[in-house]
Amino acid sequence: MTPNDNPPPKLHWALVLLLSIVTLGLFYFIWMFVQSRWARRVNPDSSATSLLIIYAALSIIGEIVSEISGRGSNGAIAGGFLLLAGTVVGVFGFLSIRRTMLNRYGGQSGASLPTSSALTIFLGLLYLQHHMTRLAKRSP
Repeated sequence: MTPNDNPPPKLHWALVLLLSIVTLGLFYFIWMFVQSRWARRVNPDSSATSLLIIYAALSIIGEIVSEISGRGSNGAIAGGFLLLAGTVVGVFGFLSIRRTMLNRYGGQSGASLPTSSALTIFLGLLYLQHHMTRLAKRSP
């Protein structure tokens, strides 16, 4: 199987950002699973999907707990910690997708790969999508 057998999702990162803003983040959550499913098809051992499910669950639960608790209450603090924990797990999910991309396309000369861990951590889905689109355009 060559990298061209299973090209990454192809959608410009700016469109992903715009759709995420317009849908109040819903598209972001959907698209991160599109990316993680691709990583899973390429590498069945990828933990990205599991990590991103945990990220989504912790984020949603943390937001609900924060909203139903009074400002400054112990519940609001717990909700904040759940959001923080979810964010950390999400970063590991995006790093897992990055690792899959590096393993899959690392040997190809001229491949545009997400080489920066820091940019993956800070820009996550959008940084990965930028590189996925460039790789997908190279596929026949």
